Amino acid sequence: MRKEELDILLKDDWYIQSGNLTPVFLMVAWFSGFEMKKELGVGYSAGLFTSKTEGGDLYYRVSDLERLHDFAFGKWEKDKNYFKEVRKNYVVSQEPHTKNLEEIDRTDLSTLSDTELYTFIQKTMRALTDSVGAAHIIEALAIPSDVRLKVALKPFTKDEKELSEVFVSLTNPDSLSFAQEAEEELRAIGKFPKKERMEAISKYITKWGWMRNSYAGRRRMTVDEIAGEANALLRMKGGKIQNEKDKKYWIEKLSLPSELVDRFEVLSFVTDWQDERKKYILLAVERLETLLEELSRRTVIPLNDLRYGLPPDFNESLPSRATELSKRRAGMCVVAVPEEILILTGKEYESAVLVLTKGHTHEGDELRGTAASLGTVRGRVRVCTTLESLNEIKEGEILVASMTRPEYLPAMKKAAAFVTDEGGITCHAAIVAREMGKPCVIGTKVATKVLKTGDLVEVKGNHGVVRIL
Repeated sequence: MRKEELDILLKDDWYIQSGNLTPVFLMVAWFSGFEMKKELGVGYSAGLFTSKTEGGDLYYRVSDLERLHDFAFGKWEKDKNYFKEVRKNYVVSQEPHTKNLEEIDRTDLSTLSDTELYTFIQKTMRALTDSVGAAHIIEALAIPSDVRLKVALKPFTKDEKELSEVFVSLTNPDSLSFAQEAEEELRAIGKFPKKERMEAISKYITKWGWMRNSYAGRRRMTVDEIAGEANALLRMKGGKIQNEKDKKYWIEKLSLPSELVDRFEVLSFVTDWQDERKKYILLAVERLETLLEELSRRTVIPLNDLRYGLPPDFNESLPSRATELSKRRAGMCVVAVPEEILILTGKEYESAVLVLTKGHTHEGDELRGTAASLGTVRGRVRVCTTLESLNEIKEGEILVASMTRPEYLPAMKKAAAFVTDEGGITCHAAIVAREMGKPCVIGTKVATKVLKTGDLVEVKGNHGVVRIL
C-alpha cells in the first residue's frame, strides 16, 4: 500500500468500537467482513485496528456501514424473509466448526506434532472467522438504524423524552439473551441447599464457562466467584424488562405505520441474532486460547505475545517472529483491505494513531449520547478500561467504559448505571441495561476520556445525557 493511499484511508470517516481486544481474536473474527461477500455479494472495503497492551480500537468505515445497510434493506424490501434466510444459512455454516471445536476438547494436545498443532490452530481460526461470517452484516444493519429510525419516529412523538422512551421500548429484544438465561439459572441455584448448590455450580460452569471470554482471550469462571454471584442474586431484585405489551401500547397509541413497525421488528430480530453470533464467537475463542496455551508451552513465547499474531504467523517458522510479536504488543495498527494486510508498529503506529484520534476532544460539563435504557441516577464514576479495573467497581457506582461485553456482567450487576463511548441501541450495554432496569447512555464518544474515577455525575437515561456535578 502506497503512503498516499494509507494517508487517505486513515483520514476517512470511521465508526469506532473499543474494549479489551487483541488481534489474534478480534482481527481473525473481523476478516469475515471481506469473506461475507461470497455469501451476500457485498462486503466491507477496509478495516482498521489499533492495539496496545490488551486494549484496542476497531474502526469501521462509515461509508461501508451506510452502503451495506442500504444494500441489505433493499434486499429485505423485495423479500421480507431475506434476513431470516441469511441467518438460517449462517447457523448451518456453524455445524462443521462445532464438531471440530469439540474435537479439541477430546484431544490430548501434548501428543500432537508441531505440524498437527498448527493445523488445529488454523482450523480454529477459520472457525472464529466463520463464527461471525455473513452475520457481520449485523453492524451495518444496527449502527445506521440508530439515527435513521429515530428520525423516522420523531414526528410521531411529542418531545425528546417520549421519543427516547418509545425508541427504547420498540428496540427491546423479543427473547432472552444467553446472559439473562444464565442469570436466571444462577438465581435458581442460589436457592438450593448447600450440598446440591456446589454440584449445580460445577455443572453451571461446564455449561456457561465460555461466557466471560472476550476478544482479549479466555477468562475462566471459578466456583467461589459463581457461588458469590449466586448469593448476590438472592439479594437483588430481578430487572424490569420492557416486553411485547410495551411495544403494542406505543404502536397503537402513536398509530405508527406498518412500514416503520416492520423496521423496528428487524432490529429486534438483529439483536437476537447478534446474541447467537456472540455465543459462537466466544466458544471459538475458548478453544483457540487452549491451543495457544499449548503453543506457548512449546515455543516459550508468552501467551500475551501470541495474542498479537495473525493467521500467516502461525506455522513452524513462528519462533523466528517472537521479537516481532513482542513489538506488536507494545503498540500496533492493522490496516486491512481485501488485497492486503498492513501491520504498523513503532513510529509508524504512533503516527497512525495521531491521525485517527485527531479532533477527539470535548468541552463543558455535559456529555450527550443515545438513551439506551430509561431512568435517572446520581453516583460516583468508575472508569473501566481494562479487565482488572472491573474488579474495582463498588455498589452504586456509574460504570463508564468504551463499550461493554459479556465479561463485564459481574461489574454491571454492581453498577447503578452505564455510560459508554460507543455502541448502538442493539449493543451489549443497551441490552443488559434494559434487562437489569438500569439507566444507560451509549455513544457519548468521549466518556472514558472526559470522566475520571470518583467524579460525581447524573445519568439521565431518558434524555441520553450525562451531567458532571
